[in-house]
Amino acid sequence: MEFGVFINGYLPGPASRDTDAEHLMLEREIEIAVTADRYNWKYAWFGEHHALTEYSHMSAPEPVMGWVAPGPSGSTSARPSTACRPARSTPSGTPSGPP
Repeated sequence: MEFGVFINGYLPGPASRDTDAEHLMLEREIEIAVTADRYNWKYAWFGEHHALTEYSHMSAPEPVMGWVAPGPSGSTSARPSTACRPARSTPSGTPSGPP
């Protein structure tokens, strides 16, 4: 039997307009895909849609796929955790740090 995950960027209700909630949701879904890979699940599908409000917040999933993909040795141990990501910039341009 083969298992996989479908990452669609679901963020319902008013949270769908909150950029911090959206960032946290994407980090959680990336961690789901990384964990699935760690346990040898065979597939990770990433939805791509544009201008939807409550789900599929990824208009370009390719960068996420690159982040989730195993390193050259096939090991995920070299992949940095979501906590090691660079700081995000706020609309004013100042770094906000990890959520």
